[in-house]
Amino acid sequence: MNKIIKVSRWIDVLVVSKFSNYSYVFVFGVFGFLKYKFRKKINIFSKFKRVRMFGKDSSLYFTYIQLLNNLFYSVLNGHLIHLELRGVGFKYKIKDNNLFLILGFSHIINYKIPSNILINVLNTKLIKVFSNNLLILNKVVYALKKKKKFNVYKGKGIILKDEVLITKEGKKASSF
Repeated sequence: MNKIIKVSRWIDVLVVSKFSNYSYVFVFGVFGFLKYKFRKKINIFSKFKRVRMFGKDSSLYFTYIQLLNNLFYSVLNGHLIHLELRGVGFKYKIKDNNLFLILGFSHIINYKIPSNILINVLNTKLIKVFSNNLLILNKVVYALKKKKKFNVYKGKGIILKDEVLITKEGKKASSF
């Protein structure tokens, strides 16, 4: 069984399969390049802007096709996530390659930004995080969210911009 994926004219694909158990796929595009390591249960080849897969285990075809499509999309378009800071006195600041977070603690939290992540501060409460690698982008976003988890009673913390969160009502004082 063969599966063929057509590649856009703005993308170049290089498949290296000289290693014993893995094939490495390098995808080059507008926003840089990505590499991914595939197991050798399915053979992957690229030729004339097409990626061809064949092998005995057909259950992995659609998984590999989706992974390759994600690589192609990432290299062509990139990924963008907005983070919002909710709370009085909470701020973001960027200096050099560090993101400084003022989150109401007694100290300022310093987060070193990885080299393939771009962070823009839109205002003191909103930042834009961009990368061509979705895995690293998600790691960075959720590491930042972990710095100040959302408090469901006070409504404070770091959240995604369009995330819908429900705040709880606190205990009511009993009246005698």
